[in-house]
Amino acid sequence: MKILIADDDADLVDMVSYALVRRGHHAVAASDGAHTLQRVLTDQPDLVLLSAEMSGPNGVDVCRRIRELSPVAIIMLGADAGEAGLIQAFECGADDYIVKPFSVRQLSLRIDALMRRVTGARVLSNGYAGSRIDIGDLVIDPASFEARKAKALVFLTRLEFRILYCLAQNAGLLVETQRLAGYTWQSDGSGDATLLKTHVSHIRQKLADAGGDPIDIRAIPRTGYILSVRASETRIEDGLAASAG
Repeated sequence: MKILIADDDADLVDMVSYALVRRGHHAVAASDGAHTLQRVLTDQPDLVLLSAEMSGPNGVDVCRRIRELSPVAIIMLGADAGEAGLIQAFECGADDYIVKPFSVRQLSLRIDALMRRVTGARVLSNGYAGSRIDIGDLVIDPASFEARKAKALVFLTRLEFRILYCLAQNAGLLVETQRLAGYTWQSDGSGDATLLKTHVSHIRQKLADAGGDPIDIRAIPRTGYILSVRASETRIEDGLAASAG
């Protein structure tokens, strides 16, 4: 599992990194808020250990911003041992809160418990565990979290994968914007419609770049999206030639 440790305390980062690597995880680090946001987008971690007191911007603001971009699991690390620190962590979107200082043993147990809970919740709410989708030459496999087009791997972010999967599940049918946003961000539909539009645009371009059967993701203004596939012109021409022969 890839874990991002976001804290400006170099000694703590070194200690946690060493412990996580010994447990078989891949650890990456960020020392300030701006760097953390960048690494969330580029590294696509499975879990973020986020210091509440980190600088530029602080961990609470970073957590809110991450929640606008990704459903990644977040454990907030804070010095406030009172109720206020706990409430603030959950209100900004964290999944758990650990008070500093903490033991490596405690951290490991909390990580294991959180990932069991998050993974189980995603499987239940996604409803797609093990269900591969084939549409034309597009193959979407949630078991490996991969999408292939014309047998070539399409590199999608986690949010892009979720959007494409939801649309593919309902191929030929309208998926309302609110429903798609809720599914993508694992929320009650409070995802950003403008940001959703941007992600859909990226998906369209990546599928087009992969070649093969054209995949159409049509936007219905102020309503939603419809995914459909049509046979390529080459295949149609081949079919007509075969019929004529």
